[in-house]
Amino acid sequence: MTISFDLPAGTRQLLAELREWSLHEVRPLARTADTLETKVFEAGKRALESCPIDMSPLAVPELGLVRSGGGKRYRASDSDDDNHVLGVLAMEAMCYGDGWAWGALPRNANLEKILSVIGTPQQLERWETPPGEQPIQSSFAFTEEHCGSDISAIRTQAVRDGDEWVINGRKRFSSQGAEATVMLVFVTVDPARGMSGLRGVMVPQDSPGIKILRETEERKLGMRYLRQSTIEFEDVRVPYDHMLGDPDDPKGFLEGLNVLNRTRPFCMAWNVGTLRGATDYVGDWVKSQTPGFNARRRQRIEEDLGEIRASMDDLMRLLVNAAWKADHGLPHRTEAAMAKSHGPRIVERGYRRLVQIMGSEGSSERHLLEKWYRDAVCFDLLEGTSQILKLTVGRGIFAAANRELETDIAAALRPVSG
Repeated sequence: MTISFDLPAGTRQLLAELREWSLHEVRPLARTADTLETKVFEAGKRALESCPIDMSPLAVPELGLVRSGGGKRYRASDSDDDNHVLGVLAMEAMCYGDGWAWGALPRNANLEKILSVIGTPQQLERWETPPGEQPIQSSFAFTEEHCGSDISAIRTQAVRDGDEWVINGRKRFSSQGAEATVMLVFVTVDPARGMSGLRGVMVPQDSPGIKILRETEERKLGMRYLRQSTIEFEDVRVPYDHMLGDPDDPKGFLEGLNVLNRTRPFCMAWNVGTLRGATDYVGDWVKSQTPGFNARRRQRIEEDLGEIRASMDDLMRLLVNAAWKADHGLPHRTEAAMAKSHGPRIVERGYRRLVQIMGSEGSSERHLLEKWYRDAVCFDLLEGTSQILKLTVGRGIFAAANRELETDIAAALRPVSG
C-alpha cells in the first residue's frame, strides 16, 4: 500500500493564498503594529477583511479550515481527524509575512478550548460562542510577578463568601488583558495545596475592584503588537458558578490545562512561519547586491540559507507529529514539549545567521529583520519556557521507559550507597 504525505491540491492552494496574503497585506503593516504596540488598528482591520480565512488558525481544530464567508471546508487527508495538523500548517502560512495578524482575527484565544474540556453545560451556554457569531474578547490572567511557568506558586487567591468568590492578587503579562471583556483568572483556593489548589475563574472585565495598572508592558524587546497587561484584583466578587468545572475537584481544572499541549505546536508554527519569510527576504536582498558579494561568498550564503530552511523543515515535522497525535486522541504532551523546547533555539540561531549575512543592514530599521529577531527572542517565554518544558520531556521519556520495561528507571539510576 502506498502512503502519501502530500496535501490535497485545494488545501495546498488555500495555504498558498494565506502565505501570499501575509506577504502582501500583513508585512507592509508590520512596522506599524510594532510602533503602535497593538494588533488592532484601522489599516490592519482593512487588511484582515481580505484574509482567505475569517478566523484564527487556533480555532481550526474545533471548526475546521474553512474559506472566508462559510465556503468550502479543506482537509489534510481523507480523514476527518486532521484539524490540528491543518491549524498548524495554516498558522505557519499566515505568519510568513509577519506574525501580528493571526491574533487580530476572531477566536484567537484558548478560552473556548478549556471551556470545552471542563466547562459545565451552563458555563458553555454562557461563554461558548456558536459558529458564525462574533466571539467574546477574552484573556488569560496567568503569570505573576514572582512566577511564570511554576504555576504551583500562584498567590492570587479566591476565597468563598456565600454564593460568591472574592479574588485578591495581581497578574502580569496578561495577553489582551486590557482589551478583553472577560478574563480567565488562574487562582488558588488554598496556597498550601500547591497544584491541587489551582482553579480558573471567569471574571468580567467591568467587575468592581479590577484595576488595569499597565495596559501593556512598555517597550518590550519584541512582540510589541501583543499587548500584555498588569492587572490588580482587589476584593473582586464573582458568582460562585463562575469557577470553571467543579470547585471541589482539582483534577478537572488540571485536565483543562492540558489544552496548552495542543496549542504549543501552533506557537512554534507562528515562529517558523516568520523565519521562513525572513530567510526568503534575506535571500532576495543578497541577490539584489550585485557588486557586494563575490561568487564564493554567494555560494556560502546559499548553503547557510539552505541549512536554515532544512532546520525549519525538521522543526515542522516535530510540530506536525504532535498535532497529528492530538488529532487521533493519542498522548502528545511529550511531543508538544519537545517541539516548543527545541524550537526557540533553532529559530534564534537562524535569525542570528541572517543578521550576520546582512551585516549592519540587518540591524537597521530600514529592514524588518531586526524586528523579527526581537520577536523571536520572546518566543521562549510563551506557552512555557524551554527550561520547564525540558523537564516535561525528560519526565515523559522516563515514564514511557518505565511502561516499556515494567521497571522503575529512576530507581535503577540512583547511585549505589556503600
